[in-house]
Amino acid sequence: MREVQTLSHISTKELVEELSKRAGPVKHLAEAAKIQLKKSEDYNQGQNSIRSYFPFGLISYAQMIHTKSQRLNSLAVSDRQNNPNFESVKDTSLDMINYCSFLADYLEEQVSVSYGPVENHEKDLKHLYNQFA
Repeated sequence: MREVQTLSHISTKELVEELSKRAGPVKHLAEAAKIQLKKSEDYNQGQNSIRSYFPFGLISYAQMIHTKSQRLNSLAVSDRQNNPNFESVKDTSLDMINYCSFLADYLEEQVSVSYGPVENHEKDLKHLYNQFA
């Protein structure tokens, strides 16, 4: 059996760098993580935390993910999908990975501080979806 080395001595940045050398989906997850780390240096300074960008909880996260999915849809049907003026299909997909990870972190935190079961948040999301569908 192969011995698994502990990673507690490796920084997050070092781990992401190592994973970015891999092939396939792991490489893209690492790329999204790199973007997240770099942007957090710009966005999460002083009094602002990641939570301050999502003031309405689950609804805020759902809205950002929806906005990014709309951007992806727009590019997919556009004749400019390979040459957009700004954010590319790949940029959009990496942003979606990050926003989904923010949501997963938020949901984990909600359960850990006993604000109610995740099922309640899922009901909120279904209600939001049905409201705009």
